[in-house]
Amino acid sequence: MGGAIPAKDVHPGIRRLPSGLLGSSRKPVLTITLEGSTVRLVTGRGRMVTGWMSMPFNPRLLQDGWVQDPPTLAGVIRNALEKQGRFKGSVVAAFAGSRSVAREMTVPKLPDVAPEVMVPREARRIIGAAVDQSFLFWQLLEDTGREQRYFVLATPRGGLLSFLDTLKASGLRPTKVDMKTLALARASGKETAVVVNVEIDLLDIVILQDYIPKVINSVSLEGPSFEVEQTASQLGTEIARVIAYHDERNREQPLPPGAPVVLSGGH
Repeated sequence: MGGAIPAKDVHPGIRRLPSGLLGSSRKPVLTITLEGSTVRLVTGRGRMVTGWMSMPFNPRLLQDGWVQDPPTLAGVIRNALEKQGRFKGSVVAAFAGSRSVAREMTVPKLPDVAPEVMVPREARRIIGAAVDQSFLFWQLLEDTGREQRYFVLATPRGGLLSFLDTLKASGLRPTKVDMKTLALARASGKETAVVVNVEIDLLDIVILQDYIPKVINSVSLEGPSFEVEQTASQLGTEIARVIAYHDERNREQPLPPGAPVVLSGGH
C-alpha cells in the first residue's frame, strides 16, 4: 500500500451533507426526527426546504432518546403525516443515539485478518462490554500500509430497534437512517467546530476536528424547560467540560481557541 490517505478524502459521508438529506438530489425527501416531546417532519427537494411541521406527544413516550411505547408513538406519527399531507418520495430518519460511544481506533494491518474481525475485537477491548449490546459501525480514515485508523460508533441495540419499530408501525420505510448528532456535524460544514443541539430535555455536543467527530456527548437537561437562565448556565458548563475532556485526550491536538460554536435545536 502507499502512504497515508488524507481523512477528508476517505470519509465524505462525515464531511458533507449526503444527497439523501436534502442534498443535491432533485427527488422529494421527507425527514423525520423525534425531538424531546415532538415529532418533527421536514420535506424538501434538492437543497430547498418545501415544508415542515411538528406535533407534540406525551413526554413519557420518549425517555432519554429511547421509545418507550412504539405502537402509541407510531399513532402520533401517523397523525402528523396525515396533517402534513400526501407525500411521494423517499424518507430519511434520524435517531437520537443516546448512550452511543464514538472512538477513533488504530489497529495493525494484518493481511490474514479482515476488518470485520479486527475492528469489533479492538472495539470490545477499548469500549468494553457495551459493544456486545450495541450495533457497531466503522469507517476507514487512514491506511499507512502498516496500520489502519478507523472511526467507530457503537449505538445501543435497544434504542435503535425501538426507533425502527416505531417507524415501521407508522407505515414509514426510510431509505436512510442516521444518528442525529452525526447528521448535524456534517450539516455544519465545518472542519473544526463545537456543534451543539439543545432540546427541551437533551443537550448534544459534538467536537469536530479535521471533519471527524472526536467527541460525542449527550446530557439530560435538568429543571423545567422554561428556566432559560438555568439552561444557558448548564449549556456553558457542559460545553466547557466536553472541551476539557477532548483536550485531555488529545494533548497533541487540542481544540484551537478560535473554534466556532454551531448552535441548533428547538429549545
